[in-house]
Formats: sequence, C-alpha cells, structure tokens
Amino acid sequence: MNSAKSMVILNKLVLVNNDRIDGYDYAIRNLGQPILKLLFTDFSTMAKRLNEDLIDEIECLDGIVVQGTSKDGELFFAWQNVKSAVNIDDRFELLDACEYAENCALTVFENALNDQARFLSGDQVEMIRYQCAVIKWNFDSIRNQSVELKNQRGQLKMA
Repeated sequence: MNSAKSMVILNKLVLVNNDRIDGYDYAIRNLGQPILKLLFTDFSTMAKRLNEDLIDEIECLDGIVVQGTSKDGELFFAWQNVKSAVNIDDRFELLDACEYAENCALTVFENALNDQARFLSGDQVEMIRYQCAVIKWNFDSIRNQSVELKNQRGQLKMA
C-alpha cells in the first residue's frame, strides 16, 4: 500500500460522492415529485455516509480531504444534465440523466478497484467494493423507476 497514492484515490472518490450529493440535493430542492424526492433523499443520505467512511480513511492516513465537487470531466457534465432535467421538470429525462450519472460514478469506483487496488489496503478495497455495490443498487433503482415510467407511458398510449 502506498499512502500518498491511496489518499489521491480516496479523495477522487470523495469528489465523486460530493458530485452525487450535490446533484441529488439540487433535485430534492427543485423537484415537485414526492416519490423521486424521497428516492433522491435516500441516495444523498447514503452518499454522505459513504463519504464519511472515505474521509475517516483519509484522515487515518494523515491526509487532507479534498473539498467541493469536480469542475470538469464526464461525471461533472453528467450531473449538470441532471440539474437541467430538474429545471425542465421532465421525470423521464431526469431519470435518464440520473441513471447515466450513477453509471459514470460507478465506473470511477470500479476503475479504482480494477486499476489502482495495488495502492490500497485490504480494508480500503473492501470499503470501495461496498460503495460500488451501493452505487450499483442506486443505478438499478433508477433504471427500475425508468422502466416503470416507460411502461406507464406505453399503457397510456394504448388506452
């Protein structure tokens, strides 16, 4: 394990979760759909808990925790699309944007495991695996909501 590289990896994951928290909190504040607000509240709360674990690990390594959100890259733009979808109040567009953003987040976490695990301790790897599973569950929940909405739209068109 390389402590300096571990801190860089863990801080990158903190930024990813900060992006997720920012995106979901924005949706919660500006969305008029109670079911999605509840779902997004759960996702934001969980992302905050995941970040607490990452931050604790960085602090155990005597590292400095990065603040804020990412300012560029695919993940940043994915969450900007979420915010745009909230503003036009299109549930289908919002779910599609959230699904894409969670997939981008999942990719970053999986890359940390697949490409950079040699720089992490066993406990850090297990923590990131758990966080991947949570993000995957969020992704699947959003996809299920999206499929349900598509089915409802299809039934309305058939009626």
